[in-house]
Amino acid sequence: AYQPPYLKSFCDVEKWGPKRVYVGERFNEQPDGRSAFWFKTECAPQNLAVLMDGEAMETTQHAGIVTVALYADDLLKKPAKYNLEFHDLDMDEVKFIGQFSVLPARTVN
Repeated sequence: AYQPPYLKSFCDVEKWGPKRVYVGERFNEQPDGRSAFWFKTECAPQNLAVLMDGEAMETTQHAGIVTVALYADDLLKKPAKYNLEFHDLDMDEVKFIGQFSVLPARTVN
């Protein structure tokens, strides 16, 4: 993927997920019960925050994996789309990662 030359803080995100869930479904549930995203990248700034529609989220990094836990399940209560971005807090650079979708609830036939 093209990366403008001024975004020197970031490597490409190789994989991330989930990209979509259904209303009310938790995902990658953490020990504290919160849902969490994961991002695989070869490099990321030391002082990184993942933004969800511009809101900074609790971000951790370990061995090329960035993880982010949702503060609350409120975001999963209705269909919506959210932009996910990496924010280098030291350089104040932002890189768009992708869009996360909460789909309408599954229907049982």
